[in-house]
Amino acid sequence: EGHAYFGNAIQSSISTTATGSLPDSGLHQIRARHVWEGLGVDGSGVTVAIVDTGVDWQHPDLQRNYRGNRGGGRVDHSTSWFHTSIPTATTPFDPHGHGTHVTGTAVGQNGIGVAPGAHWIAVAIADENGIAYDSDIHAAFRAAGALPIVRCPHTGSLSGRRSGLWSAVRGGCHQVRDIVDRDCGHGPLL
Repeated sequence: EGHAYFGNAIQSSISTTATGSLPDSGLHQIRARHVWEGLGVDGSGVTVAIVDTGVDWQHPDLQRNYRGNRGGGRVDHSTSWFHTSIPTATTPFDPHGHGTHVTGTAVGQNGIGVAPGAHWIAVAIADENGIAYDSDIHAAFRAAGALPIVRCPHTGSLSGRRSGLWSAVRGGCHQVRDIVDRDCGHGPLL
């Protein structure tokens, strides 16, 4: 059976400067602020599924937009977390740090994430040694099928340059749905 090794990831944190500007980081290089402010797109209304070593859901840059965080001190992990190697683990954790780092890059707050307005859920696929087997990855897709992940756009109207992108996104959703349906019997896409 195939496998991947995650090992111990290097932990780092990036914060904004006192003026609120982005540090010289990948976010600056991809001009994220232009997208957030110029196009009004920050990931709001989207839920990102992280399939990795797990996630430290209490990380200060991730806790606010964890979908299981209901606010006011209420938390429900049942529809936002699953661990394929340890299915009895009911609270998100990340012993290797890699999934937490990836989640921060995707949706982290305080100038570290590309889509800071998005919510996130996680499926951990690595065992205690940081190894993920093909069976864990397949189990992650099955688990993701039980967790609502992405609502694909089926209708809408955009004109000009963005209409091609809209068509590509719609086509991509259908292609991913076909792949997941074929390989897993049901898909995470709604």
